[in-house]
Amino acid sequence: MILRLLLFFIRGKNEIAFDRNSKVIYIKILRMHPYRYAIGLFLLINLPLFYCPLTIAASQEPEGGLVEQGKALLKSGNYNEALSRLLEAVAKEPENPVAYNYLGEAYYRLKRLDEALTALKKGISLKPDYITPHVGLGFVLEAMCDTDGAMGEYREVLRIGEGTEHLSEIKIAGERLKRLEALEHMNRGKELFNKRSYEEALSEFNISIYMDPDNTTAHFLSGLIYKDLGKPKETLDAFKRVIELQPRNVVAHFLIGDVYFRFGSYKEAIEK
Repeated sequence: MILRLLLFFIRGKNEIAFDRNSKVIYIKILRMHPYRYAIGLFLLINLPLFYCPLTIAASQEPEGGLVEQGKALLKSGNYNEALSRLLEAVAKEPENPVAYNYLGEAYYRLKRLDEALTALKKGISLKPDYITPHVGLGFVLEAMCDTDGAMGEYREVLRIGEGTEHLSEIKIAGERLKRLEALEHMNRGKELFNKRSYEEALSEFNISIYMDPDNTTAHFLSGLIYKDLGKPKETLDAFKRVIELQPRNVVAHFLIGDVYFRFGSYKEAIEK
């Protein structure tokens, strides 16, 4: 449209060349009316104001496009293709923390944990307050059995996200941190259980259950302790909770039957 206006205001014999690849317009004006020359010159000078933003956007599109393509491929489960796109993205944009974040996710999905760790740490180093790679790094560290490191990342998410709009990341980090803390108490309880320090072990299991009510192992071990301590009601409550969480847990069914049998409830014992 702009070229048509330019031609309208410029009369005479003209030669116009438009190179689409280099985004350059060449106009050779051989003859024109003075006032039309002025208007035509104005349009020519201001043409970059209309055209340059498109050129800039076009030059930026491939890199941004690669990240978006990688995200879409991750979402659809095409992890190898996503990895290829995201490797290309970080090669073109080595200072882009978003590209490294999704590259880390691609490696994580492919169970290439060391490479996922490196990519996510790179993303964090480029932008320390970028919350998403901290969540991803927590996942990777969990998979690598580094519970302390994972908990540290989730706590960092909660610190960075405080008072911000990152509600989903905060929720994920909070839930996983709570679960890991519950797991720590359960593992401590198991150590005490193996040492026959039952009262102390029971205390740790109860803390674990309070933090993670669906922790089947903690309920089961608590039931064993209550059974040894001669507390039938607590024993039954613990094993019944195990069966609620794992209906096919044969051992829990058997132990409930054993408790009923010991206390003379033969009908219930036979049912179990």
